[in-house]
Parts: sequence; C-alpha cells; structure tokens
Amino acid sequence: MNLDPLFLEKLQSLPWFSKCGTPPPFPWAVPTTAKGALKAIRSLKWENKVLSISGDVSEQLSLRSTQGAGREYQAWNALVLDFKTRCIPALKEQWETALAPIALNTAEVLNDVSFNVLSLAVIDAYKAIVPTPPFFLHLLEVYAAGHLPCGWKGPANTGTLIVY
Repeated sequence: MNLDPLFLEKLQSLPWFSKCGTPPPFPWAVPTTAKGALKAIRSLKWENKVLSISGDVSEQLSLRSTQGAGREYQAWNALVLDFKTRCIPALKEQWETALAPIALNTAEVLNDVSFNVLSLAVIDAYKAIVPTPPFFLHLLEVYAAGHLPCGWKGPANTGTLIVY
C-alpha cells in the first residue's frame, strides 16, 4: 500500500485558499466569513465529523481483515508517517503563505488543514479497496477551488460543509 504520487502532485499544485472570502461555487456549501471560519474550525462538531468519517474508512479496512479479505489496514500508520515526512513540510509552507493575508495562518487552522489533507491522502491510498467517502471528495473539491472547508452545519448524516 502506497500513497498515490499523482494525488500528491495534485495536492502540491492546488491554489490553496486563493478564493477565501468569495462565495463558494458549490450549491451544497454554507459560506462564512474569516471570523466564522475560525469559530467553525474550533467547534467540536467539525472535529467529530472529520474523525467520524475517517474512522468509518478504518473500520471498513478492519472489517476486511476480520473477514479474511485482507490486512491492508496495517499500512495505515506507515502511510501517515510517509505523508507527514514527505509532504506536510512543503504543504504547510504553502498554507502559511496563503493564509497569512487573511489572518488565518494560526496553529488551529494549520493543524486542522494538516489533519484533513493527511486524511485525504491516506484514504486516497485505499481507494481501490474502500471508496473515498463523499465527505472527503467534497473536502478535496473545496480545497481545489481555493476555499477553506472549516465546519459542519446540520445533522451528522444530512448536514453540509461550511466553507470560507
């Protein structure tokens, strides 16, 4: 199990946060302000949403193992370490630079983006075994459009992303 080099290349070339402050181009997104983005990122609801969906993927991988279908889940921590070592330093530099003009280059925001993008990369490595959840596909769309996914509005199963 390996990180997809094309996916990593795509991450390096995204227009990180270049459209923050403009309306998001997604009918399913709830727009917010910079102040609202910081509040949403700090929310337990957002943290729980991201962790829950990521946990669903690792649960599916674990179930494959218990059913004798594969032990791919054992590569999860190695993938995390690989991404943190190879990609996070360069990406973090891009994020800090892009977030500085909008005063969102705080540790909280950088940690949130780092965890979300790390999750995207690791989950993407398993896409042939476990389909990437729509939630993470939407996160990638938001980042690719130059916006910041920063929160969740509504019930866990039917809500929508808050986007700056």
